[in-house]
Amino acid sequence: MINRQAVLCHRVLRVLQNLIRTSENLEAETWECVLLFLIAINDALLSPPTIQEDIGDQLCERVLSVLFEIWLLACERSYPSPPVWKSLRNACQSWRHRPSLFTQWNRINMFLTCKVLNIMYGPEYVKWGTNLTKY
Repeated sequence: MINRQAVLCHRVLRVLQNLIRTSENLEAETWECVLLFLIAINDALLSPPTIQEDIGDQLCERVLSVLFEIWLLACERSYPSPPVWKSLRNACQSWRHRPSLFTQWNRINMFLTCKVLNIMYGPEYVKWGTNLTKY
C-alpha cells in the first residue's frame, strides 16, 4: 500500500514541478503559497517521529529535491519574504535526522558553486554533466 501511495505522490510532485517550471506569470503571493505548501508537504512526511520504512523514507529525496528546485526558481522570479525563509529554516531543523536533507543540500551547493565558477572563469570551467552527477 505504501508503494502505491509513493507512486501517486511522485506523480503529483512531477505535475506540480512541471507546472511551476512552465509558469511565467506567477505573482509573489502565489510563489509564497507554493513554497509554504511544499514546506508543509515535506514537514508532514519528514518530521519526527519516524517509522522504519514509512512513506517518508521512500519520498524523502524526491520531496526535498522538488522543494529546493522550486525554491531556487522562486528566488530567481519572486524572492521569498523573510517569514517564508524562516519557515524553511525551522522546518529543515526538524528534518535534520534525514540524511537525504544533507545530500540534497550538498547538491544545491555544488550546483550554485559551479554556476559561480563558470561566471567567474568562463562557461567551460566546470563541466556540468560530469562533475555534478557524482553528488
